[in-house]
Amino acid sequence: MGQQPDDPDEVLRRTVRALTGGEPAGLPGTYLAVARSEIAHEGSTLPFLGARLATRRPSGLIAPDSGAPERFPIDLVAVLITTEDVGLTPTQFSDIAAEMERCPLTSTVEVLAGLLARLRDRPTDRKAVDRVVAGEVFTEPVLGELLSRIEQGGYLVTEYNLLKLMEFAFRHCYADSEEQVELESLVWMMLAVNEHSHMRDEPESAPDLGLRIDDEPVSHASALAAEMTANQYFNASRDVVSLIAQFQRRWRGMPAEDVSRGRGFNLDELYNTTVGVLFEDLVTLATMLWPLCTKEDPALQIADLGDKLSWEPERMDRALGMLARDREGFVAELDAEEFPGPWSFNAFERFPLFVESGRVVVLDPDFLINRVYGWLPIYDVGDAMVTSAPDEESRSAASKQMNTVVNYLRGNTERYVLEVLEQFAPRHGMFKRLWDEDELKAAYPGKKRGQVCDAVMEGHGSWVAFEVSSRVVQRRLASSASPEALLDDVMFGIVEKARQLEATLNRLKQNESNLTGRPAEHRRRFVPILVIGEGFPLGPITRAVIDYRLQEAGVLQAPEFRPLHILGIHELELLEYAVTKGGRELIEILDAHMRSNMAQMNLRDFLTDHQRPQRQLLLWERALQIATKSWAHSHQNNGAHCLLWTDDRRPMS
Repeated sequence: MGQQPDDPDEVLRRTVRALTGGEPAGLPGTYLAVARSEIAHEGSTLPFLGARLATRRPSGLIAPDSGAPERFPIDLVAVLITTEDVGLTPTQFSDIAAEMERCPLTSTVEVLAGLLARLRDRPTDRKAVDRVVAGEVFTEPVLGELLSRIEQGGYLVTEYNLLKLMEFAFRHCYADSEEQVELESLVWMMLAVNEHSHMRDEPESAPDLGLRIDDEPVSHASALAAEMTANQYFNASRDVVSLIAQFQRRWRGMPAEDVSRGRGFNLDELYNTTVGVLFEDLVTLATMLWPLCTKEDPALQIADLGDKLSWEPERMDRALGMLARDREGFVAELDAEEFPGPWSFNAFERFPLFVESGRVVVLDPDFLINRVYGWLPIYDVGDAMVTSAPDEESRSAASKQMNTVVNYLRGNTERYVLEVLEQFAPRHGMFKRLWDEDELKAAYPGKKRGQVCDAVMEGHGSWVAFEVSSRVVQRRLASSASPEALLDDVMFGIVEKARQLEATLNRLKQNESNLTGRPAEHRRRFVPILVIGEGFPLGPITRAVIDYRLQEAGVLQAPEFRPLHILGIHELELLEYAVTKGGRELIEILDAHMRSNMAQMNLRDFLTDHQRPQRQLLLWERALQIATKSWAHSHQNNGAHCLLWTDDRRPMS
């Protein structure tokens, strides 16, 4: 076995080159951030990828034509610009802390939040943001070098360095609500943070993830894999429209139907009675603040917000208590972080608002929206249940009740996916081509009847099996605090689910007539699809780990099985539009993805036309109408919600 390099730069360079087929300019010496191609350039990734010519396929997909450059995973990687790149003195984190001590807290946080709001205001021209910031701070020769690197695709201002600097600000800035921060100091610190956004040292104990280069284990492979996975997970922001549409159906639509039938939970009411705060108020406040902070100013007067909503101060205080913290509160949250890895921003995800001197600052618009429309509200309920219990027996009962509620919401996720699949194939009638879990269990009874997936779909000469997972990427993996977490998420979140897919496909292969009631067809293709509700960051490294572990477990290795497809719900909705509007088979699109150079990446990185199905848009609009109802009514303006999210999607009016 050859000598392995100890230098992390060399490991990074060799790994990127071997796994992605390319190497970005500037390595070693600068470090990588996975670019948010889907988000920053939503609608089409072609400008970002450098493809000038495109063809609209019959499915409605826009794809590069044969004369356009081929795409590789490396095309979705961006290089961070550092202090050394522009001829400035290298720094340590202690230098950033010392510089931050000379900055006023209020102004510093507001400037950082304003820049982050500009990046989150999609679609945004990142180069334009970087050029403006650089031009306001630097002069020649540094300015020329910086602009040159920006034009080559380098990043100066990033979501990561802005959030990291907010952490430094809360810990080190001096308290002052009047003085203004010097932008030059903040930009220098951005370059310094970029300089340290790289792989940390390998932990003493780390699992063998199966990563190899030239048939040899990669030195520091575990730390590299965890770092890159956390990097990619952070930069692949949730699609806001999909998130809100899912919320409307899973949190409100399905529960309303269930409660009318005497089952399920009214989740809004459960939140209100358990937490003691109107959940509708949290949703309304967050929904109103999102466009205000991205289009106007991230800092607003709390009294003005109360006037807009016609809320009494006590009502506003209760809502802000769930979403906001002051300086002392943030320092306490940062100190209490359970998994303090380099990519951990749990404090800002839980409390995306900063309150001080009668003002509220939106730290991160995306964190704010995810805070009320994502999974965090159900954990508010769980925390309230447990903390209010007077003794150990009561806490145990509360924990069991909470598990019941969480499982109900997870079940709604599976039901939501089934509703999407019904757009692909009929579920009833003589042309039925979609069967759910209960029908599979009835068709294949016996001791192992539970080993079936959530749904199967019959295609032309194929069976497609779907397994839905509500598992969320672990906090210790999202923060890059633990390489073991990547192995756990792969083994329990993917390999175990793949076993259910394989068991179902084997049953269909042996006797599909038990399910269909028709004679079996021959020469079927068997396609396994794992739908992970919150998504999973796929790339050359995570794909290598997944494939290695599937091989080790002997799962889905038979030649008749197609490769395992891993999709998020948003990606399934993109396919919904492509199949229902374009007339192409689901299998055809998935096969094209697996044959492409982007096979190791998420499907959204392969699809370049991100059109939305009408079903999703209707759910999204309904959610916003409910959320903005009190705001609109208080101003006698039923069209107030039309201000929301009209940039890269469509006006609501």
